[in-house]
Amino acid sequence: MNFVLLNIVLWPFIFLVGVPLLLHLFARTRPPVYNFSSVEFILKIIRQTNRIKRPQDWILLLVRTLVFAAVIFMFLQPLFFSKRRLSSPFERKNVVIILDATASMAYNEGAQTRFASACAEAAEVLAGLSARDTADIIWLKSVPSAVFPQMGVNFSHLQSELRRARVTSEAGDVTEAMRLARRLLESMEGKKEICIVSDFQKTGWDKSDLQATPGTDLVKVKIGRETGINGAVTDVYVDPARPLAGEEVSVCCDVYNFSDQPRRRTVFMSVQDSRQSQDVMIPAWNKSTAVFRYRFNSQGVYPVRFALNEDSFAGDDSRWALVEVRDSLRVEITGADLITARTWKKALDAVGWAQAEIVSTGEVTKLPACDVLMLAGDDGSGLEKSLGKLRGGCTVVWAPSSAGAKMVMPGASNLPPVQVAWETLKTPRKLKISAEKDEIFRQFADGSRGDPGRGTFNGRFNINASSLKGADILLAYDDGVPALARFRQQGYLFLWNLSLNPESGDYARQVEYVPLLAEMLLVSRTAASRGREPADFLPGEHLYMRLESEAPSSDVRLTGPDGKIFPLAEQRTGHEINLVSEDTVEPGLYSWKRQERMLGHSIVNFPVKESDLRTLSMQEVESRDSVSVSEGNTVRLLREGVKMWPTLLLLAVVLLITESVALLWFERT
Repeated sequence: MNFVLLNIVLWPFIFLVGVPLLLHLFARTRPPVYNFSSVEFILKIIRQTNRIKRPQDWILLLVRTLVFAAVIFMFLQPLFFSKRRLSSPFERKNVVIILDATASMAYNEGAQTRFASACAEAAEVLAGLSARDTADIIWLKSVPSAVFPQMGVNFSHLQSELRRARVTSEAGDVTEAMRLARRLLESMEGKKEICIVSDFQKTGWDKSDLQATPGTDLVKVKIGRETGINGAVTDVYVDPARPLAGEEVSVCCDVYNFSDQPRRRTVFMSVQDSRQSQDVMIPAWNKSTAVFRYRFNSQGVYPVRFALNEDSFAGDDSRWALVEVRDSLRVEITGADLITARTWKKALDAVGWAQAEIVSTGEVTKLPACDVLMLAGDDGSGLEKSLGKLRGGCTVVWAPSSAGAKMVMPGASNLPPVQVAWETLKTPRKLKISAEKDEIFRQFADGSRGDPGRGTFNGRFNINASSLKGADILLAYDDGVPALARFRQQGYLFLWNLSLNPESGDYARQVEYVPLLAEMLLVSRTAASRGREPADFLPGEHLYMRLESEAPSSDVRLTGPDGKIFPLAEQRTGHEINLVSEDTVEPGLYSWKRQERMLGHSIVNFPVKESDLRTLSMQEVESRDSVSVSEGNTVRLLREGVKMWPTLLLLAVVLLITESVALLWFERT
């Protein structure tokens, strides 16, 4: 706490506080002496009345002294500062306001949104600045930006920007906003202050670094008091992840309930000319998955939209996805074991939906994008180079070579490679299914397609099952040695220990071999990464599309969900042309067209982190290095101080009334 006297030149008048005491002392002069025949009775009365009158005199003296003190201090015009470090009535102030314009600020609380409240509170902060002060506003978005490139004094323009501002659908970069604020203040003289006006949404602010530089005050204005009940579509995907034309697939969406009560929501799916709906019950603070069955009859890229019946926060009630439907899967086969490679290709050519190609050994790192990479007779070097393809959702099938192969464990760089040794069996071995309920064996469950464990082997790789950390053993030999194992990453890695050489076994001649191989590759499509695709963008970003250099770009148009045509800029990189939207985008489906021919789509989805509308409490927002308030006017009072003279004037009037009432009561008693 701190007090400042504006009229400090009047401080000598403080001594007038002693006037009531002087008057009281002078009033106690010796009274005149009168002789009576007997004063015994009068002395008795005086002794009785003095016991009552002495406290009365002290009460009146105290009240009159307080009246004088209140009047004197009223003319001294004291200012009260509850936070000493913010008191700066005589200093030049440089204030940067970081105003949260992220998606969560669009939530309605009462008659207006959190963002409208934030703009009003920011205007209060600016109203407390004088002509000698400077200020600037930083909009907290995915790419924070300031109104002025440097600190300015045109407060009316800042107030106008606050009135025209609109909330975005973007997430915010708090770290970059703080960096920009520190840069604006670093060369300024006088008092420096960063004022953050936000709802302090938990997902965006809980772990944010809000350290200000030494000598800079940090003030937080907390907007929003409600928890915020919301439901959102948080993810859209298909199963299998790379569907084939004519195949019935599951089109799924995850719906999250951001509230403490279970809620029922209606989910709508739109794809091509089809529209389906489904009711789901979502537990509190949890999600449910709505699953729709759909068949894409031809190859292509299909936009799919999921939507909810709207709630009070409608921005995240819909979500888009692009489903790429193929005629076939691209399969690349390489390695030194030509027998295995050719046997694989022959089987895949028979299924009809696989486009298999054998490429030369040693070209793994140069292979184009493929859905499945099969390594036949690899010593482990090719596997190590291809592990990066797993992160892109590619399926890798590895059949080791007989010349001392080593298996690098995916996702476990701290584990040594597993030694793989070939052995010729004296006693033929049979297979057994180790995971009968696995989805790979689903087609064999009724026995109509035979037994995938049928076959006899005279040779195999001797691998210790315990050394395959994190693997699912699907097939094993009757002595426990793994025959087919699977590692789950973003893509699947299969260890193929089933010899297809006629000299080592008869598995390639079994009727179950082809359907097992086909089912293994089809099921592995579910492992594709659900990360951002090249056509997926976030609000606040610029859309782009890559064109061939020979194709003219002047007739390409980008159309938004409302039919708006976006201006495009051309960027050339080598033999490619990138068309980039000049304006940032909001959630929706965007179409790229050359004249009337569709070139492709881009989708912009609501950022999931903005759907959880819970905010930090005032206690959580408060920190040792900052001051937290709930109103912008409070910031002004902290900075300018509270004028005490009206309170002192009221106190003086109350004390005078108290004195009058006390005198009347004393006279009656």
